[in-house]
Amino acid sequence: MGQVKRAQGDLAGAAQAFRQYNAIMLALTQRDPDNAGWQRDLYMSHWNFGDVREQQNDWNAAAEQYAQALAIAEKLQQADKLKAADKGDVARLRRDLQRVWAK
Repeated sequence: MGQVKRAQGDLAGAAQAFRQYNAIMLALTQRDPDNAGWQRDLYMSHWNFGDVREQQNDWNAAAEQYAQALAIAEKLQQADKLKAADKGDVARLRRDLQRVWAK
């Protein structure tokens, strides 16, 4: 839902949808912290929420979301639990975080 609202230009609606999705994924990962798929979904929810916050020029909130996403992605990478398609996510998250810190 967040991606749809974002594509429609409804950044407030996208932020709300990503916040709700993040809460769901956080609850699921707390129930099963070893589930790499849910951990990936959690870091993606932070990442998407950060993108929306960046579009809203809320640099601190964007940096916070990117930092949370990066911490989870790095942990998965260190445990060798990132899928091949996601191997570049850590580097991309670092670039996103550096970009918002520069603003």
